Amino acid sequence: MIGEQTGERREGGGPAERGGRHLAEPVRELDLSEEAWSLREEDAWQREGHSARTLVKTESLRIVLIDLNVGARLGEHRAVSRMSIQVLTGRIRVELPGDQRELEAGHLLAIDEQIPHDVEALEPSTLLLTLAVAEGEPLPSH
Repeated sequence: MIGEQTGERREGGGPAERGGRHLAEPVRELDLSEEAWSLREEDAWQREGHSARTLVKTESLRIVLIDLNVGARLGEHRAVSRMSIQVLTGRIRVELPGDQRELEAGHLLAIDEQIPHDVEALEPSTLLLTLAVAEGEPLPSH
């Protein structure tokens, strides 16, 4: 899994074999630790305290790695498909209609489509977002 977020760069450079790899390969292995470290180096993360990268993208599945600095917030939004948020490191708060959940590393929250939600990092956090739909109902392009 992801190592502790100490702010120190680990050996090995950037994301494993990003150049030339297709997001919809039939089999794709990724080093989530390296992917997360590279997100923290992006301008968006430096400016806004969060950054994201789509790791897998097919007609029926999307997997996105999100890295948030403490206090960073993904304002209220709705997913057009069923989704899960898996906390790899850190701790987040998810606001839902009439409910609030705090999740820490190792926890997963599944949310049905069209449910408004808001995510806030209570400490530096890395999340794996998975969106899935039934065959024949493709995810919208982003």
